Amino acid sequence: MNQKRSGKLNVLLATDGSPQAHAALAFAAAFPWPETSRAHVVLARGRLPAPRRADPWPAGTWRALDQAFERETRRASRVVRRRWPDVTVSVASAPPIEAILAEARHRRAGVIVVGSRGLGSARRWAIGSVSRGVVRRTGGPVLVVKGRRRRVKRLVLATDGSANASRALGFLLARLEPPAGGRVKVVRVLEPVLPRTRALLPGPVRRAVMSSAASLNAERARQARREVAGAAVLLKRAGWRARGVVREGVPLAELLQEAAASRADLLVIGARGTGGLARLLLGSVAEGILDRAPVPVLLVK
Repeated sequence: MNQKRSGKLNVLLATDGSPQAHAALAFAAAFPWPETSRAHVVLARGRLPAPRRADPWPAGTWRALDQAFERETRRASRVVRRRWPDVTVSVASAPPIEAILAEARHRRAGVIVVGSRGLGSARRWAIGSVSRGVVRRTGGPVLVVKGRRRRVKRLVLATDGSANASRALGFLLARLEPPAGGRVKVVRVLEPVLPRTRALLPGPVRRAVMSSAASLNAERARQARREVAGAAVLLKRAGWRARGVVREGVPLAELLQEAAASRADLLVIGARGTGGLARLLLGSVAEGILDRAPVPVLLVK
């Protein structure tokens, strides 16, 4: 894998003027993008009905809306200008998801940054419909920002040996600049192979089956340890402090526990799907991470 960082990275920042969007802008401005990165902010105002002679809205409504959008573009620019002095901002008169995706194509964005919306105390970290729509429909990486973190130093990179996980690792190597003290924990979760009908088997057969399952699990664990160790070596060469961890259990639950135990500032995961129906199939683990992780999630396709 090429460990040399790529050149220019176009970062598309989406805002709707909400507190979550403002937090996402601030987080993105402090994120370890390469020095050569460039940023553009898109504000999706939606399709507003054209003013009519018999307009039911109070006088001055349309002007007030225009002024509100102008204030938001200035505010968004101020938030990220320290990081990107040449940041540009545009207002799109289209539904949010379509506006963000169209702007990403137009700007040839290497990554899209969106804020997350909570859904109450029981699911306070679940992402909103716009964030989810962007994640599902884009063919590239998306950074979904949760909470109000301002810096990234501790990362958890989920891996499962797939091409999706390889792309996530490649994004870290090629697209991020390790901050001072930046560290990555590469985590592989293995679900043990246990025959479900073993209790129905005769004793000698059951023992033979369980012995075979134990051998298989041991070989999978050895392979997983080699995999995470190899990824850690690549990350160290790129300037990160890194180590690999192999856990056993249900992937989603174990990844969330690892992120909490590591006090992670960011959880990085690969997802499948870059074309047709596959774009909607992120995988159950990726979907669960997006909904349940209390920290920002970088999802790489």
